[in-house]
Amino acid sequence: MTSIVESEAHFRKRCQETGLSDRGLAAVIAAGYTNLGQLAFASGQPGQPLNEAEFQRFAQNVLGGLATLADASTLKRLVFEGQTVLLAQLRDQVVNPDAATTRRLPAIERSTKMQNLKARLMGVVIEKALEPSHALLDAVAQQWEAKQLAYLSPEKCTSREWEITMSKTSKQLSIDSDKLLVKSEQSVPDQQVSTEMQVYEALRRRGIALAFTDSLTWEVHERYLQRLFQHMRNDAPEGCNRSSVLTEMFFCIWCKGMCRCGGPLTTPCLWIPLSWKQCPHTRLVSA
Repeated sequence: MTSIVESEAHFRKRCQETGLSDRGLAAVIAAGYTNLGQLAFASGQPGQPLNEAEFQRFAQNVLGGLATLADASTLKRLVFEGQTVLLAQLRDQVVNPDAATTRRLPAIERSTKMQNLKARLMGVVIEKALEPSHALLDAVAQQWEAKQLAYLSPEKCTSREWEITMSKTSKQLSIDSDKLLVKSEQSVPDQQVSTEMQVYEALRRRGIALAFTDSLTWEVHERYLQRLFQHMRNDAPEGCNRSSVLTEMFFCIWCKGMCRCGGPLTTPCLWIPLSWKQCPHTRLVSA
């Protein structure tokens, strides 16, 4: 998801930018090539020069008998680009094994998936306070890439408005392949969640981000929030402050999710019934 090698949206964008015709793009997609990673092994192998005769047979099979010279040369360029990008990613994985957990979403991938999500969630206006920040989308996407569930506190679930207004850019020195580089790092401060409404909005943004990466469906997350906020009508247990009940409840449920979710992230990961003994500071009952 965070890699341009496996991004279908980035692949379509590059096909359009390099001048591949609509007919050529449709033929390539119909042949089963939907990203640069697949195209990298379509003709020859990465790191080796393309065999002209082999590539011509490949282009003929994919584009058909009415293929133009422009489409054939563009396809050759895309094959070379796919091989180059794939080799660069493999080298990066060797040098930095944790690169996938820190890689940000490509802009075209983020835009395309968000448009698809808005079209899928009819009636949900993903704007202003409900629109997740890019930092939040990146954090959830990195969890999906690493296949590890991590707790996202409400103050970390920032909105896009907050990110645009409050984000800061700093310069940092880094070493890359024996080279000293100066990179710009953008940081987003925690968003204020002092009231119940602010907490509710933050958790809904988290639900949007989880649905964005298909880690959890929006409907399941909404039922989860409704179940939690129903308990705000109850009095806090004796000896506890009412304002701290929600925070402890969220953390407890996510800890249970991290214990149970040992493999790929799936829908049931966060749908966990709690009893009084499992979370003594809430009045939850088993679902």
